[in-house]
Amino acid sequence: MSRGEYLYGFRKESRLHPSVTIVLYYGTEPWDGPRTLHEMLDFTDIPQGLKEMTADYRMNLVEIRKLEDTSIFHTDVRHVFDFIRYSENKEALKELMEEEEYFRNMEEDAFDVVIQYVNEVEQLKAKDYYRKDGKVDMCTAIKEWMAEEREAGIIAGKQEGIVAVVANMLRRGMSDEDIMAITECEQELIDQVRNQR
Repeated sequence: MSRGEYLYGFRKESRLHPSVTIVLYYGTEPWDGPRTLHEMLDFTDIPQGLKEMTADYRMNLVEIRKLEDTSIFHTDVRHVFDFIRYSENKEALKELMEEEEYFRNMEEDAFDVVIQYVNEVEQLKAKDYYRKDGKVDMCTAIKEWMAEEREAGIIAGKQEGIVAVVANMLRRGMSDEDIMAITECEQELIDQVRNQR
């Protein structure tokens, strides 16, 4: 090695491998942030010559929800992206899950990404229940998760309805005993509604 090569630890004929950084954006709102380094810098009172000498770096941004065709991806990434793209549309998501055989035999790491995305970490704990031969049945997991969500919504709706009925009965001056007999609720609920008035 020459003295310069020794100092830098890099031979004159050596070459580096290029690396590309890609930013994946899966937010529901369109990306409105900067896309280049120059867009992030304040060039106020900076001479044009210096601005031109400042290196600019472009961000390689992929807005997952705007992808029209994911068939260019040949790995699990395609299915994860599809799930994210359709996650706001339950009908489209249901159709995707029914049509794509992959979701019945999903790779475990792809399943983990999807579950983290929908913020349903409880499903991660139940992953063993959906696992078979090293793959995960996402269709069953999502169907059961959606059923649980519906059930929780029904229960919450019933509870809200009972609270409204109890409030109405209290306004009409009904006794706590009559309210409990009619609504089959506990004294604690009546007291809570009374204190909120």
